[in-house]
Amino acid sequence: MAPAHYVVFGLLGLAVAIGYNGLGYIGLLAFIAPPVMMRFSLKQYLDKTEENVDELKKRNRNCRRQTGTSWAWPSSCETHTTARSRRSFRRSMLATARRRVTRSAWPST
Repeated sequence: MAPAHYVVFGLLGLAVAIGYNGLGYIGLLAFIAPPVMMRFSLKQYLDKTEENVDELKKRNRNCRRQTGTSWAWPSSCETHTTARSRRSFRRSMLATARRRVTRSAWPST
């Protein structure tokens, strides 16, 4: 018995053929565009994730150098932000977003 994904791929191939026969290249494009766009968005997501992981590794190396240990808690590192500064940063970002929404929502007079 064939694995289930072979059956699904066969049905998708049949749907592509029917779309191509009925609508030509537009029908083919209608089936090809969503997987291509999904691939594009996943590639962007993975690239950004890799950048973030590299940045965290770099910060961890710097933190370990500052503390002189093989592994450091974030609180022992100078670059670590306190809970209070994170809260104030969050509040300032929310205030900025509110100002932007208020300015863009109402026409200027």
